[in-house]
Amino acid sequence: MDLRKVLLGSLVLSLVGCGTIINPGEKAYKVYLSGESRGFDKAVEITDGRAHEGIGEKVYFISTALKNVVYSAKATEGGTADQSIKFNAKGGVKATGNVAVSYQIADKVTIDGQEKDGGKLFLAAYKVDDDNFAQGALFEAVRKTINEVAVKYTIDSMMGADPSGKSLADFQGEIEKVLNERLITKGVQILSVTFTDGVDPISDSIRKSIENKQQAALEAEQTEARKKKAKGELEIEQIEAQKNKVKSGSLTPNLLRDKELDIIDKKWDGRLPDGGNGLTILKQQPAPKQQ
Repeated sequence: MDLRKVLLGSLVLSLVGCGTIINPGEKAYKVYLSGESRGFDKAVEITDGRAHEGIGEKVYFISTALKNVVYSAKATEGGTADQSIKFNAKGGVKATGNVAVSYQIADKVTIDGQEKDGGKLFLAAYKVDDDNFAQGALFEAVRKTINEVAVKYTIDSMMGADPSGKSLADFQGEIEKVLNERLITKGVQILSVTFTDGVDPISDSIRKSIENKQQAALEAEQTEARKKKAKGELEIEQIEAQKNKVKSGSLTPNLLRDKELDIIDKKWDGRLPDGGNGLTILKQQPAPKQQ
């Protein structure tokens, strides 16, 4: 007996017996490279806790944990030097933004009333492990969806300068909805899509115009707040002045109460307090003493 062959056989059996441990939150699938069972659409989940890869086989590991990826202009965010998403808003306005996507490969997916294995759907659709998915197929799906949805939204609404229109939150929500509908049948669930630093118009003149609108809107809000404050202070001064007239004898207590009730009536919005009645809206006060 050839001792070298015996030792080599023992080593092979030892390595095959060990395999790779399948960690919690991770699934492993064996894909056959030849024969009738070959192909990603016929992947078999490994359920014995260890993944063994033999001749003519390839094992793919899929994590079902939540993942986050940022497509950014900064190389430090991962990926290439610039992966920020560029798109055209309504009216053809060119814009860009850094986009964060939260997703996971679903454990189970229900399609047409049937429960399917999310990992198998993922492998059949993309033929890669989840580490290579984010920088390839997912990036392209995100870019395509953003460009399709963006044409429905003005750059003003994306930047909060158009209170009467749609907002950035609406834009992000629709991207998430459309993207999830496209990918869930491939085993990928989209949890959120966010422009981490907002949306930035490429044109400096458009950016300046929108910044001016935002400043004007802020100043209008501040002016309205000052008017309301001044009106409240004036009403208090009027009541105090009328009380002083009572003390001086130029205004009767009943007439003072009528004026106070008139001010309350102007402020009342028509709603009754819970468990009360119409009289509870009035703040009962003792009648001023006659001088």
